Amino acid sequence: MYGVAVDLRELRERLRRTLPGKLAERFLELRPIERGLALGSKLFTAVVPAAILLSGVLTSPNAVSDRLVDGLGLTGPGAASIRQLFHAPPSESGTAVGIVGILVLLYSLLSFARALQRVYEDAWRLPPLRTGIVWGSVWLVTFTVYFSMATPFARLLSRHGFTVSAFIVSLIGGAVLWSVTPAILLGRRVPLRALRPGGLATAVLLTLFNIGSRIYVPHSMTANTGRYGLVGVTFTLLSWLFAFCLVLVASAASGAVLGEARAAEVARLHPPASPPAGNP
Repeated sequence: MYGVAVDLRELRERLRRTLPGKLAERFLELRPIERGLALGSKLFTAVVPAAILLSGVLTSPNAVSDRLVDGLGLTGPGAASIRQLFHAPPSESGTAVGIVGILVLLYSLLSFARALQRVYEDAWRLPPLRTGIVWGSVWLVTFTVYFSMATPFARLLSRHGFTVSAFIVSLIGGAVLWSVTPAILLGRRVPLRALRPGGLATAVLLTLFNIGSRIYVPHSMTANTGRYGLVGVTFTLLSWLFAFCLVLVASAASGAVLGEARAAEVARLHPPASPPAGNP
């Protein structure tokens, strides 16, 4: 029995030293369920007022809900419920809703950026930044600029039949965005070259997540809408946002482990030059 216990401990230590073992250990270290729920709830409180405000600002009051319906492949009751949930308020009450919505939106977005920043700091085992809110604001501006340019460009390519090109552009753009994201949120304490493997891993994981969303969300949205009405839409959206944030946590963990492995490999292949020996 003692020999078996020793063998199991040795096996566990060997697994911990492998790349999958390190990935699993770092992922669990980040408390993924707790972090995913916290990030998802912060996103949810930002998505609803943002969608309503944008619907009131844009030419078409259903522009945001139509994008969600098309992006998630919704039909029937699910699509109708999304349009109802994100319907812009009437013009006479739009000012009051707009002021409250803007305050809630700004607080939720900054809170989400700070929470995501802490995920990356824990993944890289770095102390928190005192100027975290400043770097979080910089990231929000960067993300907004990227989203406003990259998404319409990819949709334009798809509309003209360049589906493969649109996919490649989205993948490359996502890899760049999710390499820059930790660089900003970590206050440039980690070099960008160490963040590139994690950026690519995040882009791949989110692409797989988007494919899975188009399979899961329509069925879940229709079933929950038929069972609970409009409240069922929020159940599906919260579950979807939780899964999305869980992918972000897994991406942060994998990015840190892959970045550390890359740095170790570079150090092994290019060791620092020994200082010249002094004269006797």
